[in-house]
Amino acid sequence: MAAWVRRLFDRQRARRRFFFVAHNRNHVRLFADAAGHLAQEGHHCSFLTLEDIHPLEGASQALAERNLAPVPLTAVEPTLAAGDVLVVGNDWVPRSLCTLLDQRRERGLFAVGYIEGCRFNDPIKYRRVDHVLGWGPSSRDLFPVPVTVVGHPLIEPWVQGRPHFAEPPFAIMNYKFTYKWAMGREEWTGAVLDACKEVGIPVRISRHPSDPEDPLGLQSEPMQDLLRDGSLLISRPSTTIYEAMAAGKPVVFFAQDEDLGEFGEPMGAFEAASSLAAHELPRRIREALRERHGYRARSRAFLERHVSIDPRRSAPLRIARAISEFAASL
Repeated sequence: MAAWVRRLFDRQRARRRFFFVAHNRNHVRLFADAAGHLAQEGHHCSFLTLEDIHPLEGASQALAERNLAPVPLTAVEPTLAAGDVLVVGNDWVPRSLCTLLDQRRERGLFAVGYIEGCRFNDPIKYRRVDHVLGWGPSSRDLFPVPVTVVGHPLIEPWVQGRPHFAEPPFAIMNYKFTYKWAMGREEWTGAVLDACKEVGIPVRISRHPSDPEDPLGLQSEPMQDLLRDGSLLISRPSTTIYEAMAAGKPVVFFAQDEDLGEFGEPMGAFEAASSLAAHELPRRIREALRERHGYRARSRAFLERHVSIDPRRSAPLRIARAISEFAASL
């Protein structure tokens, strides 16, 4: 057999069907570029949505903006065949997806989980997959299956260039109360607004996309716009904290009575404050303002522990390579 024929045969044999399950717009942002790399290699890539269960999460709209076609999971599920690979950012809800993942071995399917957000050490997460794609070194020992470190597509762009701080300065409030979780919303928000007023710094607010109806009626702006110019971020546990650190923006961590995940060990990147210590917020906001021009160095150890950034290979390319290599090993 001629060498070129053998290469063509090997390439055709290696082609796979990859199905990216998008619960929300964030999953689209995490997976789309990696899927593009896989498609260029000749693999079949589809995006499956859960619109009947998560109708307000914006996955279909985000796919349309990229000229990608959303396909309901319910329509594809009966056609999945042995050797197909599901790529998920969430493997613990909804029940229909969990059932499919639990039955994957019987059907000859495989699943790869990509860590979708912070607090990834939750013991319920990524227990229904065969391989985990983690952000950084901290994810290597958390899961009962192999882990490949691939970075994060939305965090790594922020490390480029020097931090920029608008004058006069303003604080960014990460207004994160998702899925109608109202516990402590008014108290937390009021404490942040009062502290900024005491310090004398304006506040600009970004509401989480999964909180479409804000009962407090606060004006919201896109977080990406605010992080470019803001002086500091005030936030509960959130992946946005990583983006702020990568952008060199000081973090004032202000949690409620909630699971802190990896933020429970800040490694000097920030001081933790709970809702029981709201009186400490003004002091910490002032400290963040004073140190903003040197904050990137302070947060480096924490960021490098949890997010791998490879200047030679982008995170989407690393994700695609890891998925392809996993499939090739089957």
